Amino acid sequence: MTGTSSRTSLLSWLGMLGAIAVTIVVVILFLRAAPKKMEHVAGTGQEAFDEMRQPPLGVELVVTAGQTTVQRRLATAAFALSESQTLDARLPSGPFEAEITVTFHSGVVRRAAIGAEVTGGTLIIKRRGEVLESDYGGQQGRTILAPDQYFPARPVTFTYLFSSDATGPARFRAVWQPEGSTVPLPLPVLAGGVFADQESHGLALVEQFNCTACHASDDAPLQAQLASNPAPVLGEIGQRVRPSWIRKWIADPQAFRPGTMMPTLFHSGRLDQEDLEDLTHFLVSMGGPNVQPHGELSADLVTTGMVLFHTVGCFACHGALEPIEQLPGNRPPGPSAGKQYTPLGPLAAKTTVDQLAAFLLDPVSVRPAGRMPSLRLTELEAKALASYLIDRDMGASDQPSSSFALDADRVERGRAVFASNGCANCHTLGPDRPTVPSTLESSSLEQIAEATLGSDVVGGCLSQSPSPGTPDFEMSPTQVEAITAFLRTIPNRQS
Repeated sequence: MTGTSSRTSLLSWLGMLGAIAVTIVVVILFLRAAPKKMEHVAGTGQEAFDEMRQPPLGVELVVTAGQTTVQRRLATAAFALSESQTLDARLPSGPFEAEITVTFHSGVVRRAAIGAEVTGGTLIIKRRGEVLESDYGGQQGRTILAPDQYFPARPVTFTYLFSSDATGPARFRAVWQPEGSTVPLPLPVLAGGVFADQESHGLALVEQFNCTACHASDDAPLQAQLASNPAPVLGEIGQRVRPSWIRKWIADPQAFRPGTMMPTLFHSGRLDQEDLEDLTHFLVSMGGPNVQPHGELSADLVTTGMVLFHTVGCFACHGALEPIEQLPGNRPPGPSAGKQYTPLGPLAAKTTVDQLAAFLLDPVSVRPAGRMPSLRLTELEAKALASYLIDRDMGASDQPSSSFALDADRVERGRAVFASNGCANCHTLGPDRPTVPSTLESSSLEQIAEATLGSDVVGGCLSQSPSPGTPDFEMSPTQVEAITAFLRTIPNRQS
């Protein structure tokens, strides 16, 4: 028995030693291999450490113009400025330098080219302090891409340095081109962090709804931060859009585009049908009326536009309009949509092929907020896209009226409605038409904030049932709570 026990004990010790030896070998092999695996994802010093921390909230922007420097956060890694516009109301017009810090997660993608669409300036792209690419965008605009990068399975940070030459429009949109993709796509920025708390969510909503267009803040820096989402420019809207569409849109914007930032003015008897018709005539008078029939569309242009829509990036925001297996290239069926997309609305009833093509060539001239990017289309590509979008909608939309008679008296009355009901607060008419001064009197943001303190009752634009004298934004209870939470922080803010 003693011999057996000794042999068993000896075997146990040998087994333990063997396990320890195997462990040591595995550790050595791992340590020898680790530097090769980690060289893609780890830098040295503070920069590498910063990249591994909790990702920053939103997109960080530091912009300098003249002797003024402003720091703020943006929800998207993009901007589009006319020659006279600035990135912040506190900045003087002219040349500027912007540093944009972007953090995003590549998901399952491990290799991709990083870059940006750039117009009117020079772009430098950095990662962990190392310059990946430096190039000039020019006034015609171009896409600048750095060489392919390796991405770990965690958020990574890039820095874009944009220097405007102030010789025309300045535009920037961060993009990436994952390995295997045929076109650059918008960068999937971690902007959700902007809404990390209720107060931050409310601030973003006030900016999104352009609340300070009517309720300006007495705090100049806060006003500049919040007044960064301008409404569409309405000069020449009568040329771009059909009268019947204008009338239906201002009567009930939510019916056309659920979730739109445009409030309903004609509710609960706030404005009557005469006001609606007068306002329609005023808007149509700017370049209209657009009553041109569609006519016969080119089948070749329609097919080309269908392919373009699903390859140049339109589908990323608006969703696929055709089953992928029906597109050229014998593609296999794809999965169902996993997100909500921005609807296009009844385009055939809204506009014409030529007007839609003109918009697609330069969206920011009409929508200065820059949410609709330029895709750098040629005139033929824009015409093809417009032909496809109009053609696919012609069967579903009401046929536009072929006549509209402008009434000069209604135009003047409509101008007064435009001035007195908040339209002139949000919308400009562009550089070629005289400004319509607003005659609407509204409380300042601070006055509204003071009224919310110590009260559980919200009114005005935040009411679930706005009174006849108030625009109806149809906000959800969650949005109202977030905006109210932000308003209650204003008395304690430090500029």
